[in-house]
Amino acid sequence: LYKVEMEHALKESHEWLATTLNSIGDGVIATDNQGRIKFMNPIAETLTGWDTSQATGRPLTQIFTIYNEDTQQPTANPAMRALEEGCVFSLEHGTLLARPDGSVIPIDDSGAPIRDNAGNIIGSVLVFRDVTENRKAEMEVKRHQEHLEELVRERTHKIQKTNDQLTAEIDVRKRTEQALAYKMGMENLISSVSSLFLNLRPSEIEDSINTALDKIGSVMGIESCYIVEFSQNGDIFSLTHSWPLSETQEPPDAFKNSDSINFPWWNLRLSNDEYIFVPDILQLPDTAGAEREMFRSRGISSILAIPMREGSRLIGYLGFPSPGIGRHWQADDLVVLKTLSSILLSALT
Repeated sequence: LYKVEMEHALKESHEWLATTLNSIGDGVIATDNQGRIKFMNPIAETLTGWDTSQATGRPLTQIFTIYNEDTQQPTANPAMRALEEGCVFSLEHGTLLARPDGSVIPIDDSGAPIRDNAGNIIGSVLVFRDVTENRKAEMEVKRHQEHLEELVRERTHKIQKTNDQLTAEIDVRKRTEQALAYKMGMENLISSVSSLFLNLRPSEIEDSINTALDKIGSVMGIESCYIVEFSQNGDIFSLTHSWPLSETQEPPDAFKNSDSINFPWWNLRLSNDEYIFVPDILQLPDTAGAEREMFRSRGISSILAIPMREGSRLIGYLGFPSPGIGRHWQADDLVVLKTLSSILLSALT
């Protein structure tokens, strides 16, 4: 009776172990101490293309044939290494599993020794998985990086044609990883600013514009920014929004109802839809004396302006002043700011 009970318990244990191994989402192959296959779960059968009945008793290297994708040379089997050295081994990246039908799949796996109670190696276990989808994702990321790098080059070339003064500021040796990180950050900024103006009531637009300037200023790492709007006929301009807000939550009393005719150099370039970047207002030409004095009186040493136009009409501009040297604006910064100014223009009009 004791023997029957023990055999029954052993059978239950074997069945439970087999059920567990068969339920694992990865392929599992177990061998004896000579590297001959003793067990394969259904996932291992699917991935290798071998049935357990065909594979049992065969050498693992015959069933599990792997090689390096780049060199096309055979790769050391981690389960066999585990048998020989008694340690856990993993496959190197870029390993392919060859199947009987001639197809191959990229895999990731590890092999470990199986020891008895005395610590003797009595076999090995191999756990592996199909990483085809992971490889596709890696290739897509690589393709996306290459695409972004090409976009950076195209935009850099376009901006260089219209603003020679910015050419020296462009870092043409920017690494692809930096370009990708920058691109993702700017896309998030544009998306978050756009979402501020969805399904708004008219009374909510002002707060959303102020929030947008806050987001732009914080993400771009600048000291302040503002929006200046022109009257219908372009004769008068006023500062209508600024960041950071004053203590009264209103834009400062500056550029209020000013005559644009007094600043011809500035307005001409805005009317021609040109970016204006003045890294040092003291370097403004003599024809821009009024502009130089206006900025100097307000403690502004450098400024970038992005025109906001609707058709042929100049609505206003998005300004980025600085009391010091200011930010070294790059070509991609201007592309992003032009997009943001278009979003703000839609809200204003």
